[in-house]
Amino acid sequence: MTILFDQLYSQFAISNHDMVISLWSDSGSVPTLDPLASKVAAGSYFLLGNYVKAFELLEEIESCFASDSS
Repeated sequence: MTILFDQLYSQFAISNHDMVISLWSDSGSVPTLDPLASKVAAGSYFLLGNYVKAFELLEEIESCFASDSS
């Protein structure tokens, strides 16, 4: 897990989804290089009603989890 993931997850856990998106955007992270953080960001986009952005982000990282059976 990365520092970014930890930051995003701690904000997500307290339903601070605007902060998750802000931290995600400011980080300039490449989704496929930090797929777990990207997953948290996608969750926040979804919960804020930005379904298109959530879907696009999840599509981008889908290949990272292709062999994950969970």
